[in-house]
Amino acid sequence: MTERTCLHDGRLFAPRRADQQYCSRACKERAHSKRQRERADQVGCSVVDCARKATHPAMKAPLCSMHYRRKRLYGDVGGAASRRGGRMGLAPCATPGCIRKYYADDLCAMHYNRRRTTGEVGPPGPLKAAAGEGCHTTRGGYRVVVYQSGVCVKKIAEHRLVMAQILGRPLHPFESPHHRNGIRSDNRPENLELWTKPQPADQRPEDLAAWVVEFYPDLVAAEVRARSLT
Repeated sequence: MTERTCLHDGRLFAPRRADQQYCSRACKERAHSKRQRERADQVGCSVVDCARKATHPAMKAPLCSMHYRRKRLYGDVGGAASRRGGRMGLAPCATPGCIRKYYADDLCAMHYNRRRTTGEVGPPGPLKAAAGEGCHTTRGGYRVVVYQSGVCVKKIAEHRLVMAQILGRPLHPFESPHHRNGIRSDNRPENLELWTKPQPADQRPEDLAAWVVEFYPDLVAAEVRARSLT
């Protein structure tokens, strides 16, 4: 066959078929895309009052990208106006009792994502505990709380947190709260007492005395006063 000129890029090529008009499949696809874009510039969305250009002009009822996505996801193109637009962050959530602002489909972001994943919007409040309110129990029976520390969310054993609040200071690594009744989840202040385990376990008496004076001067002073009165 005699050489032909590709209708897309104008290059000469040797056709393999009598009806071949493009030098390659890539040129054919590019030419098709170009025709689609040119047609889209001339064809508007078929939804009444929608002034957008059709991004899918080959459809029997051409649609813009917004209405095409609506039809694909929900089966209905809906009205011409955007469902989010200026309402996002301004209008209230449609869930009764929710004080959050509109995100999509008349719902805030939390309820919208909850309905998308579970099928139901659920209660107005969050299902997860906020920082400082959540807790869980370990296999050993100790309760662990989640709290906010600056910009970080941290975890701490609840009995250590309660004892630190009682003492008005953080606990030393060698200090541990002891549960008087043996129930590890009972972290009432009256059920906790402070125990210590200095390291190393074996020490000279003078070193042990110096260690106690360094870390517990108030207790040492109180004991000296009590002994002086006897």
